Amino acid sequence: GAAMTPKRNQNTRSQLVARIEEECNIPSFRINRRDQLGKGSCATVYRDLMDGKIVAIKEVSLASEHTINHLDLLLGEILVLKAIRLAQDQAPRVLLRSAGCFIDSRRNSVGLVMEHLNGIDLDQGLEVWKHRCKSDLAALHPYSERVIAKVMVCVLEGMQFLHQNGWLHRDIKPSNIMISKRGIVKLIDFGMARPGTSSTHSSSSPAYASPEVILDLEHGAPHDCWCLAATAFEMFTGRTPLLTIPNVGRDYNWHMQEGTLLEWLNEKLFPRLPELIEAASPLLVDFISGTLKADPAARLRVDELIQHGFARGEVASEAELQALVKDIQ
Repeated sequence: GAAMTPKRNQNTRSQLVARIEEECNIPSFRINRRDQLGKGSCATVYRDLMDGKIVAIKEVSLASEHTINHLDLLLGEILVLKAIRLAQDQAPRVLLRSAGCFIDSRRNSVGLVMEHLNGIDLDQGLEVWKHRCKSDLAALHPYSERVIAKVMVCVLEGMQFLHQNGWLHRDIKPSNIMISKRGIVKLIDFGMARPGTSSTHSSSSPAYASPEVILDLEHGAPHDCWCLAATAFEMFTGRTPLLTIPNVGRDYNWHMQEGTLLEWLNEKLFPRLPELIEAASPLLVDFISGTLKADPAARLRVDELIQHGFARGEVASEAELQALVKDIQ
């Protein structure tokens, strides 16, 4: 924090940069920056060719205006992608594959080389649905229960692998889940992933954040489960469960008092869950309401969700997902 002396800051910063450089396993590569796929606050993603294959390259600046926390998260992302890469076929297909990373010393940046996915993220599907709602062309729900079940099964496999290997994803939400043109579900962004079972670095997008994260408390695997259930809720209803909290800031550090938050959850959200997901099957209602609980210890765990009747029921086929992508694109 601000109390640190600049010298110690520099030191920690250079140590982190050195760790990141140590992990770079690909010789320096000059990115073709014409083909931009997306841009965030600290990173830009490009489509490029490497060894004759189309790849996505996420370029992250190492410039000094970025905080130590930003470098720390970058190192976490590099390490979790490496763990997935080294596990090869033991890692479920839902987890995005990466060939590794390289340093671009001319631009003082790191490039993370990842598989290129052609398809949609779940957020795009939600946007298209909202747009169609304006002209009464929309289906009753953004996604069918079969599609939701398929996404849940796949993401749960990914979560199980990450948690068993000591990682939290910490940012499961519709925009971080993709369905490729071939009908494959992918969990795509590990920029918030952390090792360990709990971490107080703020994480997550406020709309999907668990109560413990909103209150800036330690959080572990149950936080990922909350985010997953919030995603299922939005896939079915078109809105996020926490949307009705007053002044959910775009940035994550608003300070909601514990009493207010728990009172709001216990009075306004939890008792109303069944009516908010009205028309959902009893299994989907149970899957969501068993996981959206204030107490992390009371939530359904990953292994319980994998065994849950909703996840073991009917799921969409690859052909159905291919048709869905076609419809949304």
